[in-house]
Amino acid sequence: MTQQAEKIEQGKSYSVQAGDTLKSIAARAYQNANKWKSIEDANVKKLESYHNHPLPAGIVLEIPDGEGEGISAHIALGKSYSVQAGDTRKSIAVRAYHNADKWKSIEDANVKKLESYHNRRLPAGIVLEIPDGGGEGGNVHIALGKSYSVQAGDTLKSIAVRAYHNADKWKSVEDANVKKLESYHNRPLPAGIVLEIPDGGGEGGNVH
Repeated sequence: MTQQAEKIEQGKSYSVQAGDTLKSIAARAYQNANKWKSIEDANVKKLESYHNHPLPAGIVLEIPDGEGEGISAHIALGKSYSVQAGDTRKSIAVRAYHNADKWKSIEDANVKKLESYHNRRLPAGIVLEIPDGGGEGGNVHIALGKSYSVQAGDTLKSIAVRAYHNADKWKSVEDANVKKLESYHNRPLPAGIVLEIPDGGGEGGNVH
């Protein structure tokens, strides 16, 4: 393995090598090139004129801790959350409720703190209250290996996202409830029917 492809440690400083870009550094630190903005946000003054151009070798950058998996890690409901660099209300809603459209629930619970931001990036360090249940009790994680009572607006795909974090696992839910679901596929399901949620999505993958 070349040095260029070696993993970069999070939460530490990194000395830029010839040919590095923000995206290549993000790929090595977080296994996700699209996280380059987290590095830029943590090094604004040093990087303001570079964006994704090759960076000058030798400059030392701070690599934010937790932006690889942490940025997409689940945020606990009913508790406080300290905003990280690069967060928006929609990105927080995805991590808390698995649904970007729940950002309004977060805004409603933090009106005074958020009134001037809308969906712009939030300042790191402010503490937000994350409502339990997204304000409606929906779009929270569905436990595996148990029964689930369908809510209004649910589809097989939305249930799969909340159970397995993978909409493509909807077939596992259908297979476990063939008689109940044979005529619905991905149409909205009737509220109140009780479905069995297979443990592991039928393959043991894409679960917490």
